[in-house]
Amino acid sequence: MVAGFRSYLVATLHKIKALRMDENVFFGLLSKKTNKSTSMVNSINFFKPNASLLRLLVLGFVFIFGMSDVAWGQTTNQSTITISTSVTSGGSWSALSGGNYTFTPSASTVNIQASDIVTKLTSSPGNVIINTAYTGGTGNGSVSFNTTLTATNQNTTTYTLTVNASGNITVSNAVDFTASGANGATTTCPGLGISLNSSSGSVLVSAAITTSGNVRGKTNGGDAGNISISGSNGVSISANLTANGAAASGSGNSNFNGGNGGNISISDGSSTITTGAGSGANDGQISGVISANGGAGYGTGTAGVGGTITKSGT
Repeated sequence: MVAGFRSYLVATLHKIKALRMDENVFFGLLSKKTNKSTSMVNSINFFKPNASLLRLLVLGFVFIFGMSDVAWGQTTNQSTITISTSVTSGGSWSALSGGNYTFTPSASTVNIQASDIVTKLTSSPGNVIINTAYTGGTGNGSVSFNTTLTATNQNTTTYTLTVNASGNITVSNAVDFTASGANGATTTCPGLGISLNSSSGSVLVSAAITTSGNVRGKTNGGDAGNISISGSNGVSISANLTANGAAASGSGNSNFNGGNGGNISISDGSSTITTGAGSGANDGQISGVISANGGAGYGTGTAGVGGTITKSGT
């Protein structure tokens, strides 16, 4: 938005320079049209400003109208997305294609119902991708988790929720993607994964994110899903990030292996540290525990391997 106004201002300055708005040219033309009336000409000369003042007045108008354009909603080609319990509006889901469901905005203000995401991750399983980009949009490119998001995977394959935003991503309500350990046939259940990516903003996590595996019946423990967080303008974390593999379940002389921990990646693109106690653009990890442990084996079964925790930044 600011870059757009800057370009507008520079272009106008070039026009002013090209016109070479000289006081004699500007007011001389006006005087020629009024030379029949000496008093009128004198009046014009009385109010005639110098060239510097004229340029200053023109720049003032440029600034006022330019800033008004920004305030009134300059095109950003982005939407503003809220995830809540309200019905989905301002966009639509694609059919399952290549293993993915993709949400595409069709308005500057968008709401995505949390249950839509859960259904697509679990009941008719596939990866879920949410993008904020919207041609002609005037939103700020942010995504806000305004309700808890709980999806219990009962499948043997893991799926991932990916959020691609231009602005800030705010997780102020818990995301629980722990696999289901209840009902159904004996099986190993991996946790679901989550990837939060902000290309021009920050990622602020103030509620727990869990992607741990589980197990149904007597068998191997499920692997955890991966957690990926990337903010070009910073990352602030003040809650637990948990991606633990499930412990194996057995009886008697059975031997089963524990699930592997998920990989946790945190990428920070900003070198400017803030001190907002978790609410700042780049506070780093303020509180909470980050864990990616492997689950215990049963009998002579082996324990799961812990996931890799990677932190990188500018």
